[in-house]
Amino acid sequence: MSDFWMDGNQVNSLVYRLTRPLYISEEVVRDAESFEYIAPEVLHGEPVTKASDVMLLGMLFVSLLQGRIRGISNLSELRYTAHQLLQMKSQIPVSLHTWAGKSTNISPAGRYSSVADQMNDYHGRLESFWGASDYPNVIYNIQAITDDGVQKRARAKDPDDVNQDRYILLQDKGKALVVVADGITTAKYGRGSLAAQYIIDVARNLWQENSAELSGKKEVESFLTEFIRQANEMIVQHTDTLVPEDVRAAPSELMGSTCTAALVIGNTAYTISIGDSRIYQWSPQYGLQLLHADQNIINDSLSKGIEWSEVYDSEDESSLIAYLGMADSSEKPLKPRSIDFTMNEVKLDIGDMLFLCSDGVTDYLYPIGHQNDVWKVDEIIDNLLYDFAKEQSPLQNALEKIVELANLNGGGDNITAVILQLETYKAAKEEITWQMSWF
Repeated sequence: MSDFWMDGNQVNSLVYRLTRPLYISEEVVRDAESFEYIAPEVLHGEPVTKASDVMLLGMLFVSLLQGRIRGISNLSELRYTAHQLLQMKSQIPVSLHTWAGKSTNISPAGRYSSVADQMNDYHGRLESFWGASDYPNVIYNIQAITDDGVQKRARAKDPDDVNQDRYILLQDKGKALVVVADGITTAKYGRGSLAAQYIIDVARNLWQENSAELSGKKEVESFLTEFIRQANEMIVQHTDTLVPEDVRAAPSELMGSTCTAALVIGNTAYTISIGDSRIYQWSPQYGLQLLHADQNIINDSLSKGIEWSEVYDSEDESSLIAYLGMADSSEKPLKPRSIDFTMNEVKLDIGDMLFLCSDGVTDYLYPIGHQNDVWKVDEIIDNLLYDFAKEQSPLQNALEKIVELANLNGGGDNITAVILQLETYKAAKEEITWQMSWF
């Protein structure tokens, strides 16, 4: 078990050390008492290959970082855990997201060709994560799109309130703020679209008041903390006016919204996500990295050590445990709850993108069922961004393709996506200040 080693919580000491040859013979596999670290194709009678060892190390990596003594024998659990729960470990570089995916791919063709290639990419990602430089003078290309969703529009009860998603794009002198909010549609008191709009309004006001003073991590963290606090309080205060004095509403009956945001200074991006709207980083070299895990019941349960069999495929597994608009509804007036969030810091290089989206993208970009691989959506986004970057096609075309695919697969929810791309490192001849918001 010494192939993975970390000196305390110092992530830059995370070392992948191969201490023994791994190309296991078929005889050893057949005689093994435990099948927890055996590639699925070997269990089905296929010969052991170098790709089988890649899977073995991937399994070890995910198990050990989850604090598991025993391996993960369920392939659905392995793939889901590699996709989501590693993002809840703040000491693990986000650059290892697709590494974990490629190391645990169910198909041998989707894995690294050998442990040597796997190790080289592992170390390259760590070096890239810690070795990026700062570039203060940058130009951003920011594009966005939103769509009702074909099925969502068809079954809407109120044709004037079909789209619950909102976004805002703000840019000023080498800094940018992008926010996507997805209003919760199941509320009894209030509308999700209004909750999302409050988030956008707070973001715009705080940006106008404070963007000039944002210069580093400390200022950004204070800005984002105040942004979340104000947005949450504004939503709760409005909801309180809608709940009768003699009613003690359940938390699920109150209006709310997810929120994912990126504040970029130079080529450093600070990101947060509350709920299940997602934010990814894409780079030409390392592909798509999920920056935050979904804040839902299944992730919360698994992170607490609850067994996969107890939470997987349960009725409320995807129910949110965090969103803006959360309140203590046991008495009036409603009291806003404190919203905890993790802020990630990532470096962007030339051509790198941030991709933000509502769950209308991630739920419908691929015809997902409970038995499907959770990495499929990532692969589609990754391939699409790669193809458009390679052809140097306009970002808006990529966004339109995403909407098209989501609608082809049902379009049962609002579809919203934003791309921010770092185009060049140079001092712009003219500083441009602009903002755009969708209502």
